[in-house]
Amino acid sequence: MMRSLPAIALLFCLAGVAMPAHGRSFYKLPPHPEPHAFGNVVIDRTSSANQVEPVVFRHWSHRSRYTCNVCHGELEFEMVAGSTEITEADNRAGRYCGSCHNGTTAFAAPEH
Repeated sequence: MMRSLPAIALLFCLAGVAMPAHGRSFYKLPPHPEPHAFGNVVIDRTSSANQVEPVVFRHWSHRSRYTCNVCHGELEFEMVAGSTEITEADNRAGRYCGSCHNGTTAFAAPEH
């Protein structure tokens, strides 16, 4: 029976049938966020007003390498998009995006 369990799961996946998520109900986890919540985020709190091109943050390219806590804990980004006051001066001083986008860990911001 145990050897046929993976085959049954594969058949469910191929048929497009969702298997019950027993762990979700057991642990009382919150519902999954909408897909756009982990997609691209346009950072434009002050950019357009200052005639600067907004930055597009690609959530999954960052999540493929780092945990949520790196940005939302250690780097102090708020969990709500648009609520962290990021400035160019902060980034150039090594805060927020500038912690990694420094030319060493990741590409640096272009000079103006």
